[in-house]
Amino acid sequence: MPMELGDVIASRILSLDDTESVSVSIGRPVVDSDGSVFCPYQITGIGTGRVRRIGGVDGVQSILLAMKMIANDLYSSPEGRAGRLSWAGDRNLDFPVLEITEPLVPRKGS
Repeated sequence: MPMELGDVIASRILSLDDTESVSVSIGRPVVDSDGSVFCPYQITGIGTGRVRRIGGVDGVQSILLAMKMIANDLYSSPEGRAGRLSWAGDRNLDFPVLEITEPLVPRKGS
């Protein structure tokens, strides 16, 4: 059974080649039956579009980790590596990143 995004608490629309849209959605964190907290997220317009989730100690950490995973997914995608994604006219998509993703992030204004 596919995972559901649930209630969307935040979203961002990115540009792909300034002609197409890529949508990023973050769902409300949910508590699993074992007490773990997971935050679902989805990127549509590139990749598979499937809902993914990341766990954290609490809702705040799961949201932060979801944002970092989103950045990793975007910057490491073929479109991101080719510099085809932008937000507000900038190739820096302004998401917090994992340390391993840092080298892929364009400087602001590029």
